[in-house]
Amino acid sequence: MRRTITVALSILWSAAAFGQVKMVPGDYYIRSQSQNGNFIGYHRLLTRPEPGYVEASYCNRQFWVRKTTVLWTEKEVKAGRNLVIEVNAESARKVICQNPNKYVTLDTIGLDKREIERLRGVGAGVKTTRGRLNHISEAFMKK
Repeated sequence: MRRTITVALSILWSAAAFGQVKMVPGDYYIRSQSQNGNFIGYHRLLTRPEPGYVEASYCNRQFWVRKTTVLWTEKEVKAGRNLVIEVNAESARKVICQNPNKYVTLDTIGLDKREIERLRGVGAGVKTTRGRLNHISEAFMKK
């Protein structure tokens, strides 16, 4: 038993020392849910670089996300929604990161100030459109 604990601690220590947690094969998503746990929406995260994606670190795991995904997480938190990162692997969903918005914002992904302002619509009077699913979800929440 003592040997098992020692091995487990050394594995955890090694992962912490390298700053990364081993990625489980599967599909990764940031999921938004209301305060009472109802599903609102999701955005996919990539585990490899792709054109149009930026690198982001959530809970000691490296992902590649769209800038608009990061903007979406900021808006979801501002609306009072909870965010989690989950992996879908082998017919099961597992939450691997709570409150990913605490790790990544538009200010932390290496964008210049003008791009951040453009994305956030600062000074442009941008009216954001809402998805049909958001309206349907809120209709059920009002009951």
